[in-house]
Amino acid sequence: MPDIPDIGYLLTLKPEQAIKYFQQKGYTFSWDWKDVLKDAHTKAFTIAKAMSIDILQDIRNGIDKAINDGTTFEDFKRDLKPILKSQGWWGKVAAKDVPGYNPENGGDPNKEVQLGSPRRLETIYRTNIRTAVAVGRYKDQIDQSDERPYWRWVQVDRPNKRPMHAKLNNMLLRWDDPFWDTCYPPNGFGCECHIRALTKAEVKEMGLKVMSGDAISFTPDPGWDYNPGKDWMYPYVPQPIDDVDLKGSYKTVGIKPDKLPELESKKLEDDYLLEPHEESGMSQEDYVNIFLKEFNTEIGKPVFINDVTGDQLIISDDLFKDRSSDSYKIFKSGREQYLKVLADTLKDPQEVWTTWVEQKNKLRFCKRFIGIYGNEEAKISGFAVFDWLEDVWKGTTIFKPGNLDYLNDQRNGTLTYIKNAGGSKPR
Repeated sequence: MPDIPDIGYLLTLKPEQAIKYFQQKGYTFSWDWKDVLKDAHTKAFTIAKAMSIDILQDIRNGIDKAINDGTTFEDFKRDLKPILKSQGWWGKVAAKDVPGYNPENGGDPNKEVQLGSPRRLETIYRTNIRTAVAVGRYKDQIDQSDERPYWRWVQVDRPNKRPMHAKLNNMLLRWDDPFWDTCYPPNGFGCECHIRALTKAEVKEMGLKVMSGDAISFTPDPGWDYNPGKDWMYPYVPQPIDDVDLKGSYKTVGIKPDKLPELESKKLEDDYLLEPHEESGMSQEDYVNIFLKEFNTEIGKPVFINDVTGDQLIISDDLFKDRSSDSYKIFKSGREQYLKVLADTLKDPQEVWTTWVEQKNKLRFCKRFIGIYGNEEAKISGFAVFDWLEDVWKGTTIFKPGNLDYLNDQRNGTLTYIKNAGGSKPR
């Protein structure tokens, strides 16, 4: 059987984003593939009825090798089959005999279930590689959306193609059409559809017409109505912490040093303070883009940056969103005036701390960026928090604290970076 076309794409284009996406997944256990749907698959690697971490790791290692090295399915099957057989995860067995079986999750213990098989390995191989490649392709196309803003649906010509998918062949939408939020391929097991980004000149040459997703009737297969590339680039960000007394809602678990080094103010440059929205007439989106412009991006285009300690952070407009309503909170407490200060706090902080925080009986590992700025009139500060989630730092909140005492309360745990008069150095 010929190998899937996406492997060819993976080997001819830079696969860094596909590799990064797959390697950043955690693990989760599920008895049925429908137990873990949509964006949860983006965050965690799971195989139905693989209830042992060892089995999940072995399968994942095989997929990881395929994405990194271009391993064919036949090699993937040859290497993995004896490993899974040795662990008892092969063929049809009673549910109670599945390694790691839990009667609370697995249902009838005597029901016959299918574990590993050549056909199942093929589904696992193709589904995971196509999804990883789609994530990498989506990231590349987002990065090129200024030059190639038109996305064309391409249905692979094959005997068993889906009629509903075939109808979308050559469909052309803008890159930011909401249609892609739920319908960026693949859209089901075995789907080989993909997207090609076009320039305005190419659209004209091909005689294609730009459509609106609202006019398209299309339903992905159950559990596939999501965009893994966008879900990976837009991490879940908790509701922003506002300038209020938070005692009682969370507590820091990290140790507070006996003596805190005194923070020296950076010069508050004249152009760091923006006009309040009542005077400027600008929208919340305008202000968000002012912040994002400091990182050479804009709304809808999350980017990775390296912070002063060398860690990668994801920068996106979600830093300023209320997740419960998906709306911006830029104007709360006059936050819009300090967006350039906040951007500088991330790029060139005075201190960076790491600490554990307990919130709602759960522990989070946080990185805190601290900046303080002053002129002849006053001192102001900037404060940003990123959480370590799925092996990447994801923004939780960024704001200007109401007073400097609040800022000092956040300086605890491990001081991993300090900026001094002679330059910046890690501690």
